[in-house]
Formats: sequence, structure tokens, C-alpha cells
Amino acid sequence: MTPIGIIHPGEMSVSVATCLRTVGKQVILAGEERSDGTRARATRDGIEDVGSLKRLFNEAQIVLSICPSAERSRAPGRDRPRKQDPSGASRPRETRAPAKA
Repeated sequence: MTPIGIIHPGEMSVSVATCLRTVGKQVILAGEERSDGTRARATRDGIEDVGSLKRLFNEAQIVLSICPSAERSRAPGRDRPRKQDPSGASRPRETRAPAKA
């Protein structure tokens, strides 16, 4: 089975994880810095706690980072410059030079 990692196991992420589990997907999270309540809810909902983010990134084939707008300022990578996407979404600026043709 292809594990899918969840970085922010809040209410929205657990809802997505529950949908994934209903179609037979394995969902994992890094619970080492999460509260006891968060880990308990995740376990109750069939999400496997793999402990560390390092282990999550090593094991997951897909990683989802779902967090509400109010939490974005604390999300990983928020210190990088951002630019506006044409769709209106904010996304990280590319930090490497574009490939030459």
C-alpha cells in the first residue's frame, strides 16, 4: 500500500484522511510534536503515527500539508519570499534559476 503522509493533523486533515481511509489508503502522520489529544484522535481514525517528520518523509509516497489560513503563518517554509499565483493563491517563489533551453 502507498502511504500518504499528513503534516498538520487538524480537523480538515483528519477529514481528508478519513476519506482516504474509506477507499483503502494507508494514512500516516508525524505525531512526536503533536498533543496527546491529536495523536489519540488520529489513532482512533485509523491514522498511523510514525513519530518523526523524517520518518514520515521517508515512508510516505505522497505528503499532504493541509492547514487553515489562520495557521499558514506557522507552516513550514513561510519564511521564504512569496508571489501571487494567477489563480489568486499565494505560493513560494522559485529559488533556483530556470533551466536554459
